[in-house]
Amino acid sequence: MTIEVDSFRKLNLYKQAIRFTQLVLDWTEQNQNEIGWKECLLIRRMATEIPRSIALAATEINVKNKYKKLNRSKEAFQKLMPMLRRYEMGESEKRIVMLSLELVKLFNGFFGMLNRKKNASRG
Repeated sequence: MTIEVDSFRKLNLYKQAIRFTQLVLDWTEQNQNEIGWKECLLIRRMATEIPRSIALAATEINVKNKYKKLNRSKEAFQKLMPMLRRYEMGESEKRIVMLSLELVKLFNGFFGMLNRKKNASRG
């Protein structure tokens, strides 16, 4: 059985996570003086963890490992949002919040899809 390495790039969850991460990185670049250097690095690290873990989960064969990596991505996302809400983001806040809501829906949909596949394979 061969797995296409770039298959994760076709996932809508991955695409939206990349867009979300790019918005957060742009926002931290523009507001680096207000945020502070350490906080900015922490936000960037957490933001880049989201699509990275999604890509690792999508290419994983073992379902248990797939869940673990996807949960790691969702946890990074859930820790990042309260950190972002502490700062006044202006217009970019609306885009980040709207994209974050879409990401939550996509995470739930992806977990649902995995559950259906797991239950279907059990018979």
